[in-house]
Amino acid sequence: MGSGCYLGGSTVVSNGWTWSGKSGLARAKKKTPKQPVTTIRSNTQMALCNVAGHAYEYGDVSAFDRLLAASTGLSKSKIIRWVHKYGFARYNEKTSNFSVNKKMKNEMHFGNGANTKDSSTVVVTYLTKESINWYDMTGGTSTEDKPLDITQSIVAPSQAHRKGDRKWSGD
Repeated sequence: MGSGCYLGGSTVVSNGWTWSGKSGLARAKKKTPKQPVTTIRSNTQMALCNVAGHAYEYGDVSAFDRLLAASTGLSKSKIIRWVHKYGFARYNEKTSNFSVNKKMKNEMHFGNGANTKDSSTVVVTYLTKESINWYDMTGGTSTEDKPLDITQSIVAPSQAHRKGDRKWSGD
């Protein structure tokens, strides 16, 4: 046998191929280096800012679609919320695509106040410094907790019981 070959529980045949009595001939899985979560998050943030700059200057939001499709393992809902707030685009759940938010694009003025050449650079610089990180986006419109109404939490079961709601009847 050539170099890189040995006999044992699993026999390495050559170039990463292994042979075992149970599974037969198989190629070893290649290990890919894992990036730290912080690196992935910051790279995604920078990509979002750059795509938003491109969307502002050219009105093309198709890169958001590609970025969302490639974001396996990331919170897509938080990315969508970030794009709604900063990315000059809206997400359509029926078509699963982004479209240009023309109102937002027309109301925002960067650089010389118009969507001109190189205005995307100003947008990217602004978003990099001023926008909330996509992974820090919270759900809904309110970030405050609602105050606990203790009287309502005591009264609700008794009202439901009077109405005949079996969920609260204790039966």
